[in-house]
Amino acid sequence: MGTESKNAWRWKWTLALLNIGVLGMTIALLIAGYEQSFIEKAIGGSTWVDILQHKPIHPFYQQCIGVCCLVTASGFGFTYYC
Repeated sequence: MGTESKNAWRWKWTLALLNIGVLGMTIALLIAGYEQSFIEKAIGGSTWVDILQHKPIHPFYQQCIGVCCLVTASGFGFTYYC
Protein backbone atom coordinates (compact mmCIF):
# COMPACT_ATOMS: atom_id res chain seq x y z
CA MET A 1 0.00 0.00 0.00
CA GLY A 2 2.92 2.33 -0.52
CA THR A 3 1.48 3.80 -3.72
CA GLU A 4 -1.28 6.02 -2.43
CA SER A 5 -2.59 8.76 -4.65
CA LYS A 6 -2.03 12.37 -3.75
CA ASN A 7 -5.77 12.76 -3.08
CA ALA A 8 -6.10 9.89 -0.58
CA TRP A 9 -6.67 12.33 2.30
CA ARG A 10 -10.02 13.50 0.89
CA TRP A 11 -12.09 10.48 1.89
CA LYS A 12 -10.84 10.80 5.46
CA TRP A 13 -11.83 14.45 5.61
CA THR A 14 -15.18 13.63 4.03
CA LEU A 15 -15.91 10.95 6.60
CA ALA A 16 -14.83 13.16 9.50
CA LEU A 17 -16.77 16.24 8.37
CA LEU A 18 -19.97 14.32 7.73
CA ASN A 19 -19.84 12.52 11.07
CA ILE A 20 -18.90 15.60 13.09
CA GLY A 21 -21.58 17.71 11.40
CA VAL A 22 -24.40 15.22 11.87
CA LEU A 23 -23.36 14.45 15.45
CA GLY A 24 -23.16 18.17 16.25
CA MET A 25 -26.64 18.84 14.84
CA THR A 26 -28.03 15.90 16.81
CA ILE A 27 -26.53 17.15 20.07
CA ALA A 28 -27.67 20.74 19.47
CA LEU A 29 -31.23 19.63 18.71
CA LEU A 30 -31.25 17.33 21.74
CA ILE A 31 -30.22 20.16 24.07
CA ALA A 32 -32.68 22.56 22.44
CA GLY A 33 -35.49 20.00 22.89
CA TYR A 34 -34.72 19.59 26.57
CA GLU A 35 -34.62 23.36 27.03
CA GLN A 36 -37.90 23.79 25.17
CA SER A 37 -39.67 21.18 27.26
CA PHE A 38 -38.43 22.75 30.51
CA ILE A 39 -39.64 26.20 29.39
CA GLU A 40 -43.04 24.77 28.44
CA LYS A 41 -43.39 23.13 31.84
CA ALA A 42 -42.29 26.30 33.63
CA ILE A 43 -44.86 28.43 31.81
CA GLY A 44 -47.79 26.53 33.16
CA GLY A 45 -47.94 22.84 32.53
CA SER A 46 -48.54 20.48 29.68
CA THR A 47 -51.61 21.91 27.98
CA TRP A 48 -51.64 22.86 24.32
CA VAL A 49 -51.98 26.55 25.18
CA ASP A 50 -48.84 26.44 27.32
CA ILE A 51 -46.93 24.51 24.68
CA LEU A 52 -47.82 27.03 21.97
CA GLN A 53 -46.81 30.02 24.14
CA HIS A 54 -43.23 28.91 24.78
CA LYS A 55 -40.21 30.99 23.84
CA PRO A 56 -38.46 30.27 20.56
CA ILE A 57 -35.26 28.23 20.45
CA HIS A 58 -32.23 29.95 21.99
CA PRO A 59 -30.03 31.76 19.42
CA PHE A 60 -26.91 29.90 20.60
CA TYR A 61 -28.43 26.56 19.61
CA GLN A 62 -29.53 28.00 16.28
CA GLN A 63 -25.94 29.04 15.64
CA CYS A 64 -24.66 25.59 16.63
CA ILE A 65 -27.09 23.94 14.25
CA GLY A 66 -26.05 26.35 11.48
CA VAL A 67 -22.34 25.70 11.99
CA CYS A 68 -22.88 21.94 12.03
CA CYS A 69 -24.95 22.21 8.84
CA LEU A 70 -22.03 23.98 7.17
CA VAL A 71 -19.64 21.26 8.35
CA THR A 72 -21.95 18.57 6.98
CA ALA A 73 -22.37 20.45 3.70
CA SER A 74 -18.60 20.74 3.33
CA GLY A 75 -18.38 16.98 3.92
CA PHE A 76 -20.85 16.43 1.09
CA GLY A 77 -18.79 18.81 -1.02
CA PHE A 78 -15.69 16.72 -0.41
CA THR A 79 -17.68 13.63 -1.35
CA TYR A 80 -18.55 15.01 -4.77
CA TYR A 81 -15.14 16.62 -5.21
CA CYS A 82 -13.29 13.35 -4.70
